[in-house]
Amino acid sequence: PEPDVLEWGHAVWHRTYAEAPWILSVEVTVNLGSSLSVEHLMQTDSRWAGVTLAQGPYTIGSHGCYLTCMTIAMNYYARVMQMQNPSSITPDQLNQVANAYGGFRGSDFIASKIGTLSEILFGREVVQDLSTATLSLEEIREEIRKGNLVLIGVPSIVGGHYILASALDGDT
Repeated sequence: PEPDVLEWGHAVWHRTYAEAPWILSVEVTVNLGSSLSVEHLMQTDSRWAGVTLAQGPYTIGSHGCYLTCMTIAMNYYARVMQMQNPSSITPDQLNQVANAYGGFRGSDFIASKIGTLSEILFGREVVQDLSTATLSLEEIREEIRKGNLVLIGVPSIVGGHYILASALDGDT
């Protein structure tokens, strides 16, 4: 059933005995854990790597790291929210919807549009981008422990790259 409270990282169901087969009136909180089961997608997958990103000149394979991370996040949270028939989307599908609904500025993805785009794709907002927040390493760890995926921007010589953190390995 649909949770009574759904926050990033956990869901809460409130039920009485009459409403559910529990002995007492209870609150069930599901913590999504410290190792999140996410679908592994790569921007270089041959099914979409050659697809033009936004209006070009780049492709998903060369510059679609953020797009691919957001695709993984949308699929994950749609599954966590136990949406009816949540079909997985692919980076090329998100690219197509973002193109149609103003999700790009040039070839750059507009982070503030991700919630709207997820609503178009899934019928409900399933992901938010809080990329303006700067998290410490401990805050990143805490978000993952709470069951949240964390988008991490990694600076590089050619501008940057995005990865999606979904698990902890000891203290790293």
